Amino acid sequence: MKVYGETTVIYADVLFLINFFIDGVCLFITAVTSKAELKRLRLICACAVGGLYSVFALYAEIFPDLLQTLLHVSAVFVLCFTAFGFRSLKELGKTVLVYFMVSSLLGGVLYAVYSAVGKFALYEGYFYTELSLASLGIAVLLCAGAVAVFYYNLKKSARAKTAMLSFSFRGMEFKVDCFADSGNLLLCPYSGRHVVLVKPEALSQLGTELMERLKMHELSQGFRLIPVKTPGGSRLLVSFLPERAEIKAFGERKGKSVSVALAVDFSEGTYGGMTGLAPAVLI
Repeated sequence: MKVYGETTVIYADVLFLINFFIDGVCLFITAVTSKAELKRLRLICACAVGGLYSVFALYAEIFPDLLQTLLHVSAVFVLCFTAFGFRSLKELGKTVLVYFMVSSLLGGVLYAVYSAVGKFALYEGYFYTELSLASLGIAVLLCAGAVAVFYYNLKKSARAKTAMLSFSFRGMEFKVDCFADSGNLLLCPYSGRHVVLVKPEALSQLGTELMERLKMHELSQGFRLIPVKTPGGSRLLVSFLPERAEIKAFGERKGKSVSVALAVDFSEGTYGGMTGLAPAVLI
């Protein structure tokens, strides 16, 4: 970027290279933070997409504001899709959200530094500056430090509260988001295993007809009734033993095998937004 009087010259090749590098840093921090797999070739392609879009954005002012916003958001989705691929909409959304946070932090640090020293220019509402390698390195370190502190505190607080339970039953695979409750002390009277409560929607693969029969306590093979005491009184829940079960705490890369029984809770509501309630001792 060069400033000649009231004219600002922005070099497209320099803009491409700077954004190529910055996108690489942001995507790398995003991968570490969200524990997403990031391959070298995908990273290079995603950085190239980000660099090209930064040049295209110079001419985006010809579009209406709403279209510009949609273009910018779509570009981030394309960037994260290129870098991390598509496993599920939830996983893609998570990486996009983390990328937004990381890039906003990094951009905010750079804006603050260069606004303080006055070495910047505004073009069509966008912020441009002569970016040295040293200043970029400092900004990256500050951004990475802020993300690390935030993620550590988030992981520390959420780890003891949420987990993913994966299990197999009748040849089908299930995954249930669980809230970890220290007050869940239920034990199956037949097997002696800890009991994980699950909502029927988490077992939709079993079919509506079977779930309706279970709700009426019309048991089929593999299901049993177990007594449960709650502050609201005593009741019977339909339970079953999975062939395999694994639980993974929030933020952990690997889960661990657990021996549990599952009980279907047909009552209204969820467990803090989760469809499962696991004993905290399992986490």
